[in-house]
Amino acid sequence: MAIDWTAVGAVTTGVAALATAGAATFTARMAGKTREMAEATRDMAEATKLDADAGMDLVAETRQDRAMAVRPVLVISGLEVDPQGWIGESFTIRNIGNGPALDCTGVFLRHPKTGDQWSVSLPTAIASGDSVLVKLEPRGRSAPMQLLEVEPSADGVQEVAAGALFCHDVLTRRHRFFARLSRKGSVEIAGTSSWHAWDPDAPAWARSGLWSD
Repeated sequence: MAIDWTAVGAVTTGVAALATAGAATFTARMAGKTREMAEATRDMAEATKLDADAGMDLVAETRQDRAMAVRPVLVISGLEVDPQGWIGESFTIRNIGNGPALDCTGVFLRHPKTGDQWSVSLPTAIASGDSVLVKLEPRGRSAPMQLLEVEPSADGVQEVAAGALFCHDVLTRRHRFFARLSRKGSVEIAGTSSWHAWDPDAPAWARSGLWSD
């Protein structure tokens, strides 16, 4: 019986075509799986980043909460200015914050409008909710202006405060509460800022030798 090579060739061609089609289908499926794996990997990477960001946010919030839990907030009363522009020699400091104010020291210009002379109060500790009466002692004519310079305004004007209170908290973060002359003829706290002495951008007052920590 003679072999029908034409038929054999046709069958062979059909088998090859089926094999090729099968390989193509397998390749397409693998490509799809590869895309799915790539998308899953990307989703996992994004989820990991979100988890990391959330973790960093939680750490930052925890640190902020801890800082707020021990932060002192100081206000003053009784520091009057006489008709010649000289400030008084004694006043009361009250701590309305959550934590104690340690090594609290006042530095004030005796004549804020001219910057003539300056005076300081002895360091004291003020517990949360407590008030302390302090007295200013004269220190000389040339005031350490770097302690009283306020951050420049938007138009670049450099202001010098009438005085300031300095203290640190139990976490060694240093605080300055700067004061201005009020329209009522007294000196009042007008703003505050806080730094660690080792912060690279810490201003001169935060790196000064006012503290014993």
